[in-house]
Amino acid sequence: MKVIGAAMLAAIAMLSGGAYAQTGPTDTELRAAYCLGVTKFTQQLSSQMWTEMQAAHADASQAGVLIHRNLNEQNDRLDRLRAYVVPKLLADETMQIAIAEKRGENDALQLQRPEVLQCSAQCGLPDPNSSSEMAKSKSCLTSCAPASPRIWACNDTSWLPY
Repeated sequence: MKVIGAAMLAAIAMLSGGAYAQTGPTDTELRAAYCLGVTKFTQQLSSQMWTEMQAAHADASQAGVLIHRNLNEQNDRLDRLRAYVVPKLLADETMQIAIAEKRGENDALQLQRPEVLQCSAQCGLPDPNSSSEMAKSKSCLTSCAPASPRIWACNDTSWLPY
């Protein structure tokens, strides 16, 4: 009888412990929510820039083509992130995911502060084919906005499970 009682208590402890261990969002879910916040904000900026390029009839220029390509990539990323995060928001993990998303939005918004824009302008544009110039530019931009590496990590969403 004692053995059966002990086995039942052990089973209950394991089941309740397993349920507890599964509560809350995973690191991947929090990262996806953060990147959703970043991408929502940066996509709006790119969309605004694309609209301005079209209005100025400069959409066929090199800068216009680059902005349009970037906007398309951001739209694709945004769709993938939403497809992953939105169903999670319907679960009971909403608060932590919403906080991570808001953090991403706030980090991206900080890039538009006047002092960050002024500092970033001093970093200059690197040659994308020069790894040393790219590294120097990233270092400079990170000194202007310490959240930059977290934001850049959102450019690659290959870690999403689908």
